[in-house]
Amino acid sequence: MEAKCAALILELARIFCGHLGIDSDAWWPDRKDLDFNRIEIEAAAVAHLVCRRKGLAMISDHFLSECLKEDQELPPVSLNAIFQAAYHIESMGKRLWKKPRKQGRY
Repeated sequence: MEAKCAALILELARIFCGHLGIDSDAWWPDRKDLDFNRIEIEAAAVAHLVCRRKGLAMISDHFLSECLKEDQELPPVSLNAIFQAAYHIESMGKRLWKKPRKQGRY
């Protein structure tokens, strides 16, 4: 269960960092054109922050270790995107889910 939760957090991080683009309701910037290393490191950093605060440190450490090899230089990343995504994911976990309203008849 913890691994599934961590995987979900990682995927949400990719969305909220803008790595998958945006839709009409998106508050995050469109950053899908970043290179693969930056995308993976930013998403892993978000997952690491959120998982660590939720007590899933062992799983989150794995995400970052997969991105960074020994003696590898860290590419430039957006701390703003990382912190905003982590904040949004953590906030989602604190609110009750509201049942969506039906948008008319089908």
